[in-house]
Amino acid sequence: MLTAAISGPIFIPPRTHDILETIRFLNNGKGVFIIIKNFEADIKEFSETIHQAREEGILVKYTISHDDISVEKSNFQIHHRGVAGTILLHKILGQAAKNGASLDELEKIAFSLSTSIATLGLLQNLLHFSKMKNLFLIYQANISLMELVFMGNLVIA
Repeated sequence: MLTAAISGPIFIPPRTHDILETIRFLNNGKGVFIIIKNFEADIKEFSETIHQAREEGILVKYTISHDDISVEKSNFQIHHRGVAGTILLHKILGQAAKNGASLDELEKIAFSLSTSIATLGLLQNLLHFSKMKNLFLIYQANISLMELVFMGNLVIA
């Protein structure tokens, strides 16, 4: 179902060259479908790579996962990053591909799904990275559910 995954170092997207090598490796003449998480740097690298792959004659279709509905406190804007709901895109699109869906069909399914999935993350404790200060404080609360993924009217916890 999921044929490949490519990542960069923590908080850094993979580089265009590495993504292109992966696309070339995966292309069997029928094209490649890519799921991109909605982070600015990821979109930049993947967009550049998709352009290059298409110039080489490789058929590439993609979707952007933007399921995060958390709100930025400073401007009250919704984030729309790709987070836990991305797993549903991988699973559902992977099964559709396994069942023989074309890239155009995958793109249509992906658009329908990506606009219907929403994730809200909750935090119980701070996560500490070495050599980094705490970015914020968490006060004691009665939160037991760590992540909610909404798909249409269905809630997946």
